[in-house]
Amino acid sequence: MPTTGELADQNIKDRYYGINDPVANKMMRKVGELPKLEAPEDTSVTTLFVGGVGPEISEEDLRDHFYGFGELAVVRKVDAKSCAFITYTTRASAEKAAEELHSKLIVKGQRLRLSWGKPQANAPPRPAEDPMLPSTSDPELSPGVSELTQLLEVFPATACML
Repeated sequence: MPTTGELADQNIKDRYYGINDPVANKMMRKVGELPKLEAPEDTSVTTLFVGGVGPEISEEDLRDHFYGFGELAVVRKVDAKSCAFITYTTRASAEKAAEELHSKLIVKGQRLRLSWGKPQANAPPRPAEDPMLPSTSDPELSPGVSELTQLLEVFPATACML
């Protein structure tokens, strides 16, 4: 037992029940001093960057960890760079996930780094429709696409045969 300092005055019952515990107070001070993840000023950024993603972690594993914070628009894993990008449909969901998971994200036993994605200066707007369906923006360039889209909505099981 220490004879001087704040640890010398501790009571074993207080330590057991976590009341007036100098060790717990010291640990809480250190946690409070940890750097926080600051959201970017650009409010259109809804993407989180996840670093250190190993090959054994799948997009489905990442989706399972992030879906509880809000609706996910895209989960994209880049194996060559050992990273992933998680895009939410709303900024509030992305902020909530960043706040809760920063410095605490562990997937399949691996501690992953979490930060905000960078704003894309010349990025095209995200498509609101299914990217696997043909574009219906210009009917002259794609005749019959709207009819095909209607058929796929009515008969989704036959989409694999087309």
